[in-house]
Amino acid sequence: MHPHHAAFLEYRVATSLLTDLPANQQVLRLKWELLHALQRASDAQSRTHALELDIDRLKAETAARSREHQAFSAQLHRELTDKARELSRAHADSKEKLDAAEREVAAMHAKCEALDELCKALLLTVEQAAESPDASQSPEGELRVSA
Repeated sequence: MHPHHAAFLEYRVATSLLTDLPANQQVLRLKWELLHALQRASDAQSRTHALELDIDRLKAETAARSREHQAFSAQLHRELTDKARELSRAHADSKEKLDAAEREVAAMHAKCEALDELCKALLLTVEQAAESPDASQSPEGELRVSA
């Protein structure tokens, strides 16, 4: 029920009881009802004031917690950004090391191929020297290559 309707209903009940009373008792009864209405109004005002204080306190707590959460969130964001940068640098370093290792492997492979070619050429030279008529044999049976 709306507060104005409740007050009007209380007024109607209080005034309906006055019709059978003499004038001085009607005044006394109205004063009594007025006193109760003032007490109820004072109680309502006290409750309203207490609720307003609670609301102000809760708003202040909410604002403080909101600032704390924002600060915490900002800190987490900074940490996340730092870790993402660190991870990016680690990836770049790893890629650089991997590229260097691949270049080194390619260089070693090229050296091995060159050495293999040199060995094949040397073997071919030895075989040709062994088949040529000017190759001389040492008394112990060793092959000599003339330079």
